[in-house]
Amino acid sequence: MESKTWSRIVQKGFFIAMFMVMNAACSTDEEEAEPTPQQNTENFIPTRGHKYVYKVESDGSSAEATRWISAETDSVGINVFTMQTDIAAFGQTITLKDNIFSIKGKTYTQFKLPDAWYQSIQMLDALPDIDIINTEVVGYPAYMTMDNIIRDGSKLEISGPVQQEQLVEYTDDDESGSMEQILLTQAGTATVETLKVPAGSFVCSKFTYQVTKTITIKIKDRTDTMNGVEDITLWVAHGIGMVKLESNEESVMLMPSSTGGVRLVKSTSSSTTTLQNVK
Repeated sequence: MESKTWSRIVQKGFFIAMFMVMNAACSTDEEEAEPTPQQNTENFIPTRGHKYVYKVESDGSSAEATRWISAETDSVGINVFTMQTDIAAFGQTITLKDNIFSIKGKTYTQFKLPDAWYQSIQMLDALPDIDIINTEVVGYPAYMTMDNIIRDGSKLEISGPVQQEQLVEYTDDDESGSMEQILLTQAGTATVETLKVPAGSFVCSKFTYQVTKTITIKIKDRTDTMNGVEDITLWVAHGIGMVKLESNEESVMLMPSSTGGVRLVKSTSSSTTTLQNVK
């Protein structure tokens, strides 16, 4: 029973990874987002009227993601755009929608992981014999800001809660289980790089930052804890936003030993998202 439940969770792991990859940046809260005149209107918001097609590769699997601005609204004098991302993999398509705007020389993208999280929960709940009992998210919305100016030392910073928590409790054939994930994001700085990808050559801010993760899985009387560190490199260009993203993660899981006690199991994973085409 334990291996069956675990394999079902792992089966959905690639889609959950795609949610994390495509939601690499976030916004400030409304109190900080006061409109001020902008001398430089260049920012990292995708240009309206275009669609940006990405290839997402993760440990031998691949997906296609298409991102574009699907709507625009006025919020207290601020132009707030809806940035839509469709992720297609394994014959399924997941849609994400995030708010993005530029103010005070920074680009803000609202990070709404719960939308993606609940979609993955629905997929898990649809599996035979699994019933979702409870779900919780803490620390959302979280926020990340990027300096619009492309120069060495530009900042990528966190505003609002820096730690996010996601919990799902379920039963599998009436046996209880749960999965909890805690994320802690560190700020980062940029260097300037001209990056060539299949869609063209772009002058980018190349941000590097880090996310630490703790994942606790409980199945019946067994508890496994995995601690991981994810190093992320993100290239963004004016009028486009994300050009490329690389993620490398090293994790350590505590596993029961056949001889008693526990043993440490180390694993590594990586993913790359690259702009392929601008339509």
